[in-house]
Amino acid sequence: GGGGGGGGGGGGGGSEGSAAPSSSSSSAVAEAIAVLDAKGAEIRQLKADGADEPTVLAAVAATSVVKEQYESVMHEHLTSLEERVLELVRAGVGKKDSAMKAREAEATKIRNFLPAAVKRGAEEGFRRAKKEAQAAKNKAFDPKQHTEGLRVQRKIHHLLSSQGQRETFFYHPALNTAQHGLKEGDPVWLSEKWDGTTVQATNKGVFKRRDLLERGSAKKFGTMCEEERYDVGLINWDEPANVHIKASTDRWRDAFRSMEDGLCVYFEAIGDEIGGRFKGIDGGGGDGGGGGGGGGGGRFHDIRVFDF
Repeated sequence: GGGGGGGGGGGGGGSEGSAAPSSSSSSAVAEAIAVLDAKGAEIRQLKADGADEPTVLAAVAATSVVKEQYESVMHEHLTSLEERVLELVRAGVGKKDSAMKAREAEATKIRNFLPAAVKRGAEEGFRRAKKEAQAAKNKAFDPKQHTEGLRVQRKIHHLLSSQGQRETFFYHPALNTAQHGLKEGDPVWLSEKWDGTTVQATNKGVFKRRDLLERGSAKKFGTMCEEERYDVGLINWDEPANVHIKASTDRWRDAFRSMEDGLCVYFEAIGDEIGGRFKGIDGGGGDGGGGGGGGGGGRFHDIRVFDF
């Protein structure tokens, strides 16, 4: 709370002269929270009533004294709360999970009840512990699981001949027969291209390719095969960087798992948080079939299959 008041709304009574309990039992913790909540409420009320600065600072100083009295009780309780958060991290629970949010919020409230210097140290220590727990979780994840024999997307060549790159790129009105081998009279299947991020899946998991060449490398325009140009790995859903691909594929995961062995589906994961092309699109809560769908509440997440 403002001015060192800490915590949420007003609670039970208490005064700055209250003696701190020697135990961190549930009753001792409840008493400490009630006293410190009340102190925070007093400070907020003074500010709301337009009290002068010396009066507010005096109340803040009195609250700091009470925080010091209850420091051992709050610190021990905080340690227990933080360990519960770390348990969720080690179990792979994401930061948006409701249980994670609730435990993080509870720990933050108790941390605010600590004296200022102790609070800063507790925050820094918990950040390190959380980072280490996440690193240990990621280290245990093997991205090469189920990738034996898995091929990345076949290189799909342009139907028409072209030249140039980026701003200088343009097509010629002639078939690109030198690369794709098509000739007049061959049947051609035209599909709509949704430009998101390329992903693939089998009944074992969802995978992402990784370009082994730097962006703009001239080698990309040579005759390198897929294995020379790309690596492929199982997607780690605990990685924050994959949250939007997860949102796009969540409702398709059962369909992937039901595919026959050896079959791989290639698709674009699309959404208003994947690249810049679909910013501002409202999914409208559709079912993803046809042209729209996928999103809900103004969010747009879906996939568009282009190959098997």
